Amino acid sequence: GYTVEFFSDVPDGQPKTLLNRHNVYQWENRIYDVWFDEYAVSPEVENAILNTVSFGSGAVAIPSSLPIDPTKLPDDMGLKSGENGVILFVKDGETVGQIDTYDIPDSVENPYADFDWLAEAGVADVLDSSLIQMAGSSVYGDWELQVESDVPDGQAQAVRRWHTFFIADRKVYDVWFDLTKISEGEYWNLMSLMTTGEPEETTLSQDAHWGETFLSDDGTVTFQADIYYDLTAPAEAGILSAPEMLAAVKREMQAGTMDGFGLGTKEMGYTDVECFVNLTDLVLETRKTDSGEEIPELIVMGTVIYRFSDGNTIGQELGIHELMALDARDGSFLSGYGRAS
Repeated sequence: GYTVEFFSDVPDGQPKTLLNRHNVYQWENRIYDVWFDEYAVSPEVENAILNTVSFGSGAVAIPSSLPIDPTKLPDDMGLKSGENGVILFVKDGETVGQIDTYDIPDSVENPYADFDWLAEAGVADVLDSSLIQMAGSSVYGDWELQVESDVPDGQAQAVRRWHTFFIADRKVYDVWFDLTKISEGEYWNLMSLMTTGEPEETTLSQDAHWGETFLSDDGTVTFQADIYYDLTAPAEAGILSAPEMLAAVKREMQAGTMDGFGLGTKEMGYTDVECFVNLTDLVLETRKTDSGEEIPELIVMGTVIYRFSDGNTIGQELGIHELMALDARDGSFLSGYGRAS
């Protein structure tokens, strides 16, 4: 910060009737002015008070009703207190996310029924019509919202934030991260740590990018892959390498059909409908079969959206969810969507 003094304009030798010292600080895009009347406050008292001034201090007040533990973080991330007690997530000295708190509007009887009330609650990213929004149920919380700037394909996103909403009594906690500053893999790991206390299972992420649009073998489904992964990571013993996993995912997805992804278009009589499947993340997990055998599985995460000829869509309300599980040893299909029963 810096200091500015203001005093009364009087002739030389005449006592000043006004002498105010302003101590100005900048923090989080705001200017804070801590000032004193030098005739009313002694230098000792002023210095003692200034020594207590701390913006973004380490003393973080965590609400008792917050249904997650934000202190469960990786070693390279910490917490800081922001304006009005907002909890900030900090990595390498940079704010990468935060927790906002909103009152659930009195008009909302059941906040679990839908998420339309988030706009009425005042969530800024919901109110911003310039952003592309996708909302639905959440893997770790009650509702999930992903927003990004509307830019041409291939152009870097200026805005990319992922929100997870947790409902507690008549409040909703908005835990969000800036995905231009952390990776998707880091995001899922953070949410897992704060909700379960355990890190996310190994995620293929970060260094290389699989971005491709392709069709199912029968031509009824359009797939968009947007997955980051580590091309150089050595394959674990008995498990496919990253490129082999991607090839298996594409092969098994292409074997899927429109009806297999959840909407029985034939039975319901729909003839003019399109199906879009977005692949967003791959996660390695060890799961037990009914017989007790432990199998390394490759979990494919993503979204499914059906678009009708009148422009209406369904499916986005589900948000990102598990689409398919493959055997990570050979890439064979185990369970999930894509296969019509």
